[in-house]
Amino acid sequence: MVRQDLIAALTADDADVCPPNFTDHVFKTAHGISVGIRVWPAPSQFTGPRSFLLWTHGGGWIGGAHFTPRPWLLPAFHALGYHIIGNGYRLCPNVDVETSLNDCLDAVAWCRKELPSLIGKDRVDVDRYGIVGESAGGHLVTLMATRLDPAPKVVIDIYGVVDLMDPRTGFATPPPSPYKPSSSSSAPRDPSDTSEITESEILAALHDHDPSHALSDAVFSKADLTRPLTKNWKVDFPITHRIRLQLACQNYLSTPGAKYVALFHPERFGGHEEVIQFLKTMSPAQILEGEEYTSGRKKYPATAFLHGTADEPVPVEQTYAFSEHLKKLGTETVVCIEEGGPHVFDHVYKVRRPIWLPLHPACLAQSRAQRSNRVKTPQSANSLFPVLRIPPSLAGKSISSPLSISRRSISKDDAHTGPVWKSRRRW
Repeated sequence: MVRQDLIAALTADDADVCPPNFTDHVFKTAHGISVGIRVWPAPSQFTGPRSFLLWTHGGGWIGGAHFTPRPWLLPAFHALGYHIIGNGYRLCPNVDVETSLNDCLDAVAWCRKELPSLIGKDRVDVDRYGIVGESAGGHLVTLMATRLDPAPKVVIDIYGVVDLMDPRTGFATPPPSPYKPSSSSSAPRDPSDTSEITESEILAALHDHDPSHALSDAVFSKADLTRPLTKNWKVDFPITHRIRLQLACQNYLSTPGAKYVALFHPERFGGHEEVIQFLKTMSPAQILEGEEYTSGRKKYPATAFLHGTADEPVPVEQTYAFSEHLKKLGTETVVCIEEGGPHVFDHVYKVRRPIWLPLHPACLAQSRAQRSNRVKTPQSANSLFPVLRIPPSLAGKSISSPLSISRRSISKDDAHTGPVWKSRRRW
């Protein structure tokens, strides 16, 4: 059952406000489309080479933007001395999901090459980095970990799909033939988004696989249509018809066959079986079943998971199964399960105003729901969720005082409400 307090957190007006002290850059241009990256250096009090954490946004591979990380991510990891990087990528349906993946891989390469000149050679260790993503971004980072060299020291998967072959997700379901609108073409798919976009227009957009038409940033949800995004995201971002159409396509993904067409571009293949083989190469869970990993010839990085038990788009069972398989392969894992948490529930983790400063853990506050004793989320930067127990290989040089965290991995037979991890830090 979905916890109503967690749903309420998703509608907060200040859910997506960009933290200050960043620089914007373009890390690649392809088919005339510039793809951006945003850099938040670690606070100046942290000296010596610091690790960087690359955040890849979600949005169903069709929506989302790289301008503002999850509300808890930057204050939590800045308090530990990490550089935070947000990368864009070209969005489906104009490109396929592998092209989006390649953009993300290029973002890592850009960081390793350019961060020393941007931040300072003495302030960043480009070989010690982590990757984090939510939803579609969680899928991308878990997949990136199978291709990156050097590999990241840690992967943080926030309710990301890891097996596209799971029949519950609908990725492997081809569209009906012929693929026609299910209702009158003059009727909007979702009147709350826009009244002028018809289903026929959405279908045409889903089949437009011209990469020169791609967006590299879009809105996350219909709530963004009425938010002051230019102010919140600190970038000129007008809500155009093209942006509304992209959102309509994103909302249409639950229609049978829409994901198949929009994300994988089946016309490139010789038939359904070839598409299925492609899906397996895009599924981290399927890749890790291969001999390269099961024989021990290749290792998967330490991985942390955050997922809610009421997640419908991405069943929590995917996290259970994937984390168990990683354990069998000898990979260090941390699993954090939020009982009753829907998809994108982690907006419940907030910080006290002024929103991002100062970064001392004592300034991390309870959410509205927590203040009414309905959500017992962690209160310090080091215990915001247990992934902050980063392996020593990623942690870099120690920062000012020792950190001790005790945590417990959660399985599907051991669900709970409230945290079971604690942190102790002397400041």
